[in-house]
Amino acid sequence: MSNIKTMLPITQKSSRHRLDGLEKMAFQHPSDLAMLSRLERVPLLPSLIDKFMGVVEKSFVDEMLGRSFHVTQKSLPKLYSLFLQACDCLCLDSLPLLYVQQNPQMNAMAWGGDRPYIFFYSGLIDALWKERIR
Repeated sequence: MSNIKTMLPITQKSSRHRLDGLEKMAFQHPSDLAMLSRLERVPLLPSLIDKFMGVVEKSFVDEMLGRSFHVTQKSLPKLYSLFLQACDCLCLDSLPLLYVQQNPQMNAMAWGGDRPYIFFYSGLIDALWKERIR
């Protein structure tokens, strides 16, 4: 994974509010955390879930990658620059891969354990472009 600090120009780093100390646990509901804790204590269940999710993740990501366009500095520089700014605001140490899929719906999703991916539908980008991405 690429390091965000080496890719984002200094001028963009200073122009945004950073959410230092943001932890993923802050977005998990206490009931979900309690259930996860109980499930993790069931013998063999965590390893079975890991294996199952590995197969599901590979299948899902392969399907999404086959229908999506990889966003880079060269392919879509304005969108990629906004993506870098968002990653900097979230204080990410490394960059997920960003993809856009041709689809009129306004939707986005993140997926991945070891290798995170972000997928945007073009309908969402079109709507945001009119408001923010000029």
